[in-house]
Amino acid sequence: MNKLTIILLLLSVSVKAQNLDSLGIDANATLNKYEAAYFSNRFSMKKSGFDYLNKRALFVTGSSAKYIETKKEYFKLVKNRAETSHVVPTNVYILKEKDRNILPDYDVVIYYYTKAKFSSANVKSIKRQLDKQVN
Repeated sequence: MNKLTIILLLLSVSVKAQNLDSLGIDANATLNKYEAAYFSNRFSMKKSGFDYLNKRALFVTGSSAKYIETKKEYFKLVKNRAETSHVVPTNVYILKEKDRNILPDYDVVIYYYTKAKFSSANVKSIKRQLDKQVN
């Protein structure tokens, strides 16, 4: 069994162990303590030291990471997949200072079901999408 399979199995067990009812209870971008714990657990090997508590997260999906969804929509999907012991393929991109100049309302991008790896190059595209939603 390769390392990725083992990690995914462990993550699916930890998701079920967590109180899923406390995740995604609203569409507010600010992560509550349960959501912060979920992401800290989920990404502990990738982004050690980053504290998700009270951070504002932008949720992005689609093959090229261009579709914006809410935290509530993301966790609804997580809960549905957890019922069948599946994990939503998710990654995290912690915004750099130059990214925060473009997306000042966010600290981190959570991207899932994407073929592309999210990077600074995606930030301007996401900003355009956000601007379209406001106008």
